[in-house]
Amino acid sequence: MLGKIINNMKNNRILFDEEYNINDLLDVIKEHLNNNIDILEKSFEHEYNTSLDIDKLLKAFDLNKDNKRGIIDSPFKNEFGMVANNYVPYGVVGVVVHNDISLYNYASIISLLIQTNNSIIIEPYRDMGTVNILVEMINQVITQVKGINSIVVCREDLKSAISLDLLLFIGDKKEFYTINNEVPKKYYGIGNYELIVDKPTDKQLIEEAKKKNVKIIDKEDDDYFYSNFNLDNSNYCTAIMSSNREEIKKFMANVRSSNILVNAIPTLVDDINIDINDLLYKKSTLVWEK
Repeated sequence: MLGKIINNMKNNRILFDEEYNINDLLDVIKEHLNNNIDILEKSFEHEYNTSLDIDKLLKAFDLNKDNKRGIIDSPFKNEFGMVANNYVPYGVVGVVVHNDISLYNYASIISLLIQTNNSIIIEPYRDMGTVNILVEMINQVITQVKGINSIVVCREDLKSAISLDLLLFIGDKKEFYTINNEVPKKYYGIGNYELIVDKPTDKQLIEEAKKKNVKIIDKEDDDYFYSNFNLDNSNYCTAIMSSNREEIKKFMANVRSSNILVNAIPTLVDDINIDINDLLYKKSTLVWEK
C-alpha cells in the first residue's frame, strides 16, 4: 500500500514549466489557517492542555529566503556546452517522528518541504488529532495547485519504505543507526534534550529538567567525554550546569549541538534545526548548448 502511494506521488511530480509562486502559496496557507484557527485552537487545547500560539504557528509558513531551489550557480563549459550546479528537490520525502515534538515543529518541517517542492509522507509520533487537522487544512490549499501531492499521514513503518527519495528521522540516534536500507537519510534530534552536570549547583533545576524528560548526564573527567557525547547524543539542544568557567568554555567549544545553554533548562528551545537546503540536492545541469 505504501509503495503504491509513493509511486503515485512520483508520477504526479510538478513539471518545470508548471512552477508556482511559493510566496503566494504560503500566504494562502496562512490565510486559510487563520480563517479556520478556532478548529485548531480547540483541538490543541484539548490535546496539549495549553493555548495555541497562533502567531508562532503562522510564522512557520514564512518564506525562507535561504532557499536555493532552482538556483543555478558556478557555471562552467565542457564539450557539450554550458553546465551549472542546480539545486533540485529530492522528490518524495518520508518524515519519521519518534519524539514528542510540538505542533510548531511539525508545521515548520511541512513548510520547508513545501517550499522545496518535495512531496511529504509523515509518520507522526502518535495518533495526534491536531497534527491531522493541520495537515488536512494545508492539503485543502496545496492540492489546488497542479502537480503538488497531498501530504500523507502514514500509520505504517515508514523506515522500511525503500522507494522513498529521502528519509528524515527525528528521534533517538541509536535507532537511526539501525535503519538498514539504501534510501538517503538524515538524522535530526529535535525534541531530545540533554543536561550535562559538571557540578550540581542547582538541584531544583535538575529536578525540573527530569520532569520535562531531559536526559541528565554526569560530566566525567575524561579527555574524550565531549567527543563521545557528540557521537551518542542528539546534537539538538544541550545545556551544562557548572560554576567552572574553564569547563563551560570547553563545553561551548566542543559540543556539536545546534543549541547550547549554560545553567538553564534546555527545553527553553523549541525550534527545528533543519537547514532548508538539506532538503535539496545539487546536481550539474546542461544549461544551454554551444
